[in-house]
Amino acid sequence: VALAKIGSVLAGKRDPVVAEDVLYEAQALAGKVTPSPVVSAAALMIALTRASAQRDITKAFEALSLAVSIVNKTNPDGFLWYSLNEKRDAGPLKLASLNSVSPSPGAGMKSIRVTYPRLAGLAEVFGETSKHDLHQSMRVAQDLSSKALSLALQASICRSAAERLAREDRKSTR
Repeated sequence: VALAKIGSVLAGKRDPVVAEDVLYEAQALAGKVTPSPVVSAAALMIALTRASAQRDITKAFEALSLAVSIVNKTNPDGFLWYSLNEKRDAGPLKLASLNSVSPSPGAGMKSIRVTYPRLAGLAEVFGETSKHDLHQSMRVAQDLSSKALSLALQASICRSAAERLAREDRKSTR
């Protein structure tokens, strides 16, 4: 998971060569370790980072297929539906910013802002990959062993694609 997060940060800082190396290593490790919800979350983060970067969408789909494979092997109660959620919080709080009243020691704090680190969810990753190849996204979604989750995800993909087309249509008519 740490390598996937590091790769994601590097991709966001526009260091594509180092980011790709880190993401490659993270994906290779994810494919070798014992499947777990944490490993599937890492693979989803890799897929989301690659799809968002739009550099090599084939690698994004490879990571997404790996994530689905891991999700299929990981089946604790409720995990599959939990993994669908795109706006969930994960892990301990992170300090985002710290503002003191004055620079002198012991002056007190004006504000502290914390955030929850967030891992990518299935709907978020499939939504991003469907922007590049709707049919491939649907095929990978069909590979989920939970048919109910697969159908819910396919419906979500179709809805986001229809909404995206409607937005583009509204923009073109203005």
